[in-house]
Amino acid sequence: MLRDLPPPLQRALRTFGPALGVLAVQQVMWPVKVGWLVSGLVLGGLGSLGALSLALIWRSSRVVNFAAGDLGTLPVTFVLLAAEAWKLPYALTLGLGVASALVVGVLAEVLIIRRFAKSSRLTLTVATIGLAQLLTFGALALPALFDRVPQSLSLEAPFELKFTIGAVVFSANDVMAAVVSVLLIVALVLFLKRTDA
Repeated sequence: MLRDLPPPLQRALRTFGPALGVLAVQQVMWPVKVGWLVSGLVLGGLGSLGALSLALIWRSSRVVNFAAGDLGTLPVTFVLLAAEAWKLPYALTLGLGVASALVVGVLAEVLIIRRFAKSSRLTLTVATIGLAQLLTFGALALPALFDRVPQSLSLEAPFELKFTIGAVVFSANDVMAAVVSVLLIVALVLFLKRTDA
């Protein structure tokens, strides 16, 4: 039956069929309202970016990098504090975020990862645990440089949007998270399929 379908539809069913099957079983056995389902998809899309980063690091270096999440925590903390303290516009804040993430990534690579490159994979994995602790300490200590205490901060979206699906309220940040996560996943798939990387 599957062989009678056009090739693009066959590929789509092979790719999305198992996930849709699990979703159908879940909805029959443990029904969830649509708003919560959409909220879960948004959060799942963001979580999948973290999972993809771990998988890519593993495939490229055979190391479980326990610092992968913390490599983003320090730049995000810095950018949120800087945006609030210096009243930066959204575009500049976004650029500062990318630049600070690149700086943290390069420093982690040069100062820690390269020093253990010829060590065993276990030693390098343990080094990433130490790196994670250093980055977490930096993120927790950073608010003191701005005369603040660690707290929950968020960045206002560059446009106003608010809507509800069922009882769940979605904002512009939710829409941007959904769009950006899908675009990044598609871009990564295309990059890996169409290049020699």
